[in-house]
Amino acid sequence: MEIHKPHAAKSWKEFFIELGTIVLGILIALSLEQAVEAMHERALAREAEAAIRVEMAENVSRLKYRLNNERCIQKRLDEISALLADWSTGKEIPVGLHIGYPGGIVLNDQRWQANVNGGRFSRESEASQTNQTSFYTLLHVVDGVGARRTHDLGPVRALDQGSKFLTPVYRPNWSRRW
Repeated sequence: MEIHKPHAAKSWKEFFIELGTIVLGILIALSLEQAVEAMHERALAREAEAAIRVEMAENVSRLKYRLNNERCIQKRLDEISALLADWSTGKEIPVGLHIGYPGGIVLNDQRWQANVNGGRFSRESEASQTNQTSFYTLLHVVDGVGARRTHDLGPVRALDQGSKFLTPVYRPNWSRRW
């Protein structure tokens, strides 16, 4: 093995060869670092997209459950409307009535929000971005409708106590709000 002591370049040619070697080494190192970082980012984006697909599937399952119960909920709302209509004409509501609760289906967007806020959303394909945005926009609309229904049923649940616990002042204020 031959070892040479470092020495200064003796000509411009030697100087530029050494400079070129150093610059080329730095460029190769930076390129490799960028390639590794890009592979890592793509892997994180794939993981995020897979997690979002799972979250979307869970939400679709919850929506199917809600839709399967919609007929039952609508029937109960019609029964409540009939009770309120009878009550507005003076007929008393029986004590022990059970109004019920339409159920609280929780729709999640946590993984999608984390993806958007983490900056990985912009690294996904345009088609994936469009599909996810459309899905979660509709999900929020459906969730808002369910939350509004639950909120509107709050005062009606007082009827579980029977009309004798409610003052006559309330009688004209009850109307179908859903």
